[in-house]
Amino acid sequence: MLNDLCRLVFPHAFAEEVVLWPALRRRLADGEQLTLEVEKEHQAINELFTSLEKLGVDSPEHHRLFDEIVHLLREDVRDEEDVLLPRLQQACTREDLIRLGTYWQAVRSTAPTRPHPVVARRPPGNALSALPLTVLDRSRDLLDAAARTRRTLVCSGPPDERAPRGRRRSRRAPTSPDSRGAQGHADLRRLADLRKLTAAARRTAPARPCRVSAHLRKQFCPHPFRVRAESGDQQVRPSATYRPT
Repeated sequence: MLNDLCRLVFPHAFAEEVVLWPALRRRLADGEQLTLEVEKEHQAINELFTSLEKLGVDSPEHHRLFDEIVHLLREDVRDEEDVLLPRLQQACTREDLIRLGTYWQAVRSTAPTRPHPVVARRPPGNALSALPLTVLDRSRDLLDAAARTRRTLVCSGPPDERAPRGRRRSRRAPTSPDSRGAQGHADLRRLADLRKLTAAARRTAPARPCRVSAHLRKQFCPHPFRVRAESGDQQVRPSATYRPT
């Protein structure tokens, strides 16, 4: 959650500091004072996020800093939407607003995504540091996303496929009553198929006694029975009598 909030907040603020606030200072007489206040808020948010990353999630200090960040973010949004952006809209033409919006979106798409309190809040310092910080931050975002995806796949697997870290999983397939029952059902199906073939041979072949092989009798026939074959004392082989359906 904290990483998602960083990716939402810091590219947005960086694009404002590079594109919108310089334009506001050029067009308004009190633009310097207006942008100074919002830049202080951005600096405070960067410092709080940096301190928050060093604390444990369950610590009381973590909750206190997070509540303070939420309060500052609300104040920052209120100042921008109620004061700065309406003043900028009044001072710019429609073409200027479209150009600034396009530039702002381009910078936001390539801006750093993590807090950097030691970086300047105004050009050219922030613009010069953007390229290496962007590569670093977005590489960390990719690694974090890959780690979360792997953790989700491991946690969503069946319980018997998850093993404690550092312990080797057994390669022997577990035996359960369900597996033995499935094998028993398969044997019964094969026996039923064999009996069907035997009955069909009895109806079509001339009466002639023939022994069933010891292998078939042991595997499928607990009680010996007699079948009729097409030829003399030829022994009935498994390949000639049993064909599973």
